[in-house]
Amino acid sequence: MESILFIESARSGSSREALAAATRLGFTPILLTCKKRFLCQFDASTQIYCLDHINERVIRETIQELRQKGYMIRAIMSFVDPYVSMAATLSNEYCQSAISVEALKVLENKCETRNVLRTNSTSISYEAFIPSAIQPSFSTTDRKFPQILKKATSNGSKDLYKIETAEQLEAIIEKITMTNGYEQWLLEDYVEGIQYIIELAVYEGIPNVIAIIQQEITHDVTFVVTGYDVCMTIEPKMEKELTSAVDEIIRDIGLYHGTCHLEMRYTDRGWKLIEINPRISGGAMNRMVEEAFGISIVEETIKLFIGKEPDYHKKKMQPVYTSYITLAKAGYLLQIEGAEHAKMTPGMIELNVSAAIGSLVMPALSMGCRYGYVMAKGNSQEEAKNRAEHAANLLTFYLEPIE
Repeated sequence: MESILFIESARSGSSREALAAATRLGFTPILLTCKKRFLCQFDASTQIYCLDHINERVIRETIQELRQKGYMIRAIMSFVDPYVSMAATLSNEYCQSAISVEALKVLENKCETRNVLRTNSTSISYEAFIPSAIQPSFSTTDRKFPQILKKATSNGSKDLYKIETAEQLEAIIEKITMTNGYEQWLLEDYVEGIQYIIELAVYEGIPNVIAIIQQEITHDVTFVVTGYDVCMTIEPKMEKELTSAVDEIIRDIGLYHGTCHLEMRYTDRGWKLIEINPRISGGAMNRMVEEAFGISIVEETIKLFIGKEPDYHKKKMQPVYTSYITLAKAGYLLQIEGAEHAKMTPGMIELNVSAAIGSLVMPALSMGCRYGYVMAKGNSQEEAKNRAEHAANLLTFYLEPIE
């Protein structure tokens, strides 16, 4: 029985869509997870093994058990932090994949990524430090503000701050010293410019830009992406500069075989790298790209892992916009109205509400505080955006205030 082994998944989005992609390709998907609730939330085509802990030793033991049961594992994969490089390592060992593991390991740590790319033309000024062991040379005053402070292993905009003053920097360093004082942090120059996600796959050393998605970012305490606009085209000058920047980044990172996504800003000094992650973006990204261009990134990634040549050619050009749902107040969710009306919006592709009735919801302090999304298509990017935002505005969340 030919199978693909997946390490962890989210309830929905790219990582879960990978399981369905494996089934479409003729494999039995096997999911290793610590989330017991998944036992009754996934369809019968997925074999679920619920583990108390996920680490390399436990996974190796599970692989041996699966082999003894007759499963022929063709690839071991993860679309979830922090298991990406570990899964690739095991896939190379057990399944003779050829994934660039060392490059993926670098991309799992923002400080290591900055160090490797320190002479790259897309790099920005930065300083890595450990809060509990700050050196006398570390200054909170002799800096050009604003600055961005982020934990080296953060994701989903958690542990990320925009710092406006030296006094604010000192206060936040004092705060994180109490909670994450022995972990590595990164202080970077703030870069002005429109931010884009670049979904990228590298096959036999050749980078393939699959999709460019403009992000709409809301900034309060931290940064949260509330809108994604799939770009049908970008200006020729931007595209030429992007191709050059991507080639340079991939060369310096040493990614010969694998996937990643870059977050970049286009500035008056060209493209500047905000960060890279060693996997496809989560959430609605795979569905967006599939609706826009007819490319399932997760399906093509499976092909890459099992040694088949992936196909990243665009089959269509359909403008798509996704508007994420955030709330202005905190409270316990009592009721949601307007969903049926929203689903009738012209161009509607998908309405996803992730908040459960009775759960505690709050304003968006990280990506995890987004409570669903509306995805819509249109005859133009502007029409797709208007349709998605209109449908999202039809939803009303009734909350019981926190006493």
